[in-house]
Amino acid sequence: MDVINFNERDETILYCFPKVPSELSYIISCYTFINRDAPPRFDDIISVFSKALRAGIIFESCGKYTVDEEWYKRIHINDGIAENEIESELLFMESFEDIELPVVNDNVRLFSREEYGIALRNRPF
Repeated sequence: MDVINFNERDETILYCFPKVPSELSYIISCYTFINRDAPPRFDDIISVFSKALRAGIIFESCGKYTVDEEWYKRIHINDGIAENEIESELLFMESFEDIELPVVNDNVRLFSREEYGIALRNRPF
């Protein structure tokens, strides 16, 4: 059985997915806003999307990505007790270390490098 392991960069990006179904450009904006960082490299963002889709953490419908409700709760469990988003993100990352998840979906469609470039240019903020 195939298993999926997330690395620290994956976890940082995964934490930034909004609760509502969102286009790639909005997810990138959330990442840059929360982490006060440049957009992730294509290889980094495609890694987390591939892993999260295959593990059933996120799903895609009509060009928008949504975090599974139970997973969203798990990812953001510390939001109410942490001093800020960064502290909550760090607590999530700590809790997610060395976790192996089974592949539940092998049939995923990932965006291309060109589609990522378009999303970068169309970020809302």
